[in-house]
Amino acid sequence: MLLLVFTFEIKAQSTNRNFHEKRVAFTIDDLPFSLNYLPWNEKREHVQKFLGLLEEYKIQSTVFLIGSYVTDENWEIITDFIDKGHQLGNHTYFHSGTNGVSAKQYMIDVLLCDKIMSIIKDAHSKNRIPKLGVDVHQKAIFDVHNNFEKYLDNKNRSSEKIYFRYPYLKRGNSRMKRDSIYNFLNETNHIIAPVSITSHDWKFADGFFEAYKLNDQAEMDRIGDAYVNHVISQVKESFKHSRRELGLAIDHVFLMHMNLINVFHFDRILKWFAENDWEFITLEEAVQDRFYSWEDSYHGSEGIPWLYRAKKIVNSLP
Repeated sequence: MLLLVFTFEIKAQSTNRNFHEKRVAFTIDDLPFSLNYLPWNEKREHVQKFLGLLEEYKIQSTVFLIGSYVTDENWEIITDFIDKGHQLGNHTYFHSGTNGVSAKQYMIDVLLCDKIMSIIKDAHSKNRIPKLGVDVHQKAIFDVHNNFEKYLDNKNRSSEKIYFRYPYLKRGNSRMKRDSIYNFLNETNHIIAPVSITSHDWKFADGFFEAYKLNDQAEMDRIGDAYVNHVISQVKESFKHSRRELGLAIDHVFLMHMNLINVFHFDRILKWFAENDWEFITLEEAVQDRFYSWEDSYHGSEGIPWLYRAKKIVNSLP
């Protein structure tokens, strides 16, 4: 694979928007649902509630699927999002980080998730129930492992653009692995979903779930308040960083997960966004901001949001 060369420079106010505008796209990881031990029918009820919230605020999100999570029991959660106009993205099959696998293994993981997504979308377009039992997953794993080169061939490649989110935001713990995976994603029509604002909801989600199981409303409220306050501080800091350190009016991309704490408390966060004059946009709109074409300045074991790893290339524009 050819080493990717970046050729963009972003100048202050890289779009022609007003410097004081605040725009954000919402992205949701770990569909069908983060691993909480609830019956799937109860999880689906929670998802329906959450979808109602997104509809109330007229938000069209991009949701990222973990392929191995999808079963004959829970696929309807995914089609619930599709039915409401949300876009389906790839979050790998095994939710692999880049640190513990080879570049090729990681690429296979991406392709496996593509196959599961294809099964779901094909069945949905034909109003059929998708087959997603263990045998289907095993067949997909066998096919991708044994026909890996076929999937890299232009003749066999889908022209569909697929949004991709790196699990843990880890892009490669060496420069070679990072660039190999990036080039693979680019060559197979995957559009990387960057992140400028992280909710860190996972830090609060387990404690909230334990309180939920015990029906401890006071603890649920306490953790919920701490979470909402943390998210607001994260948004403020990311907004200030883009202005203060980069001098840019960027379109932000917000990362959250499909979990219980967001079902119960994300309404308060969206209300705060609305009251502070944020405009809700799609991921497709956000990634048009040329800031997301800056050079990746980091390779290493940590998962770092794009806001803090992007590096401008000086004098690279004609």
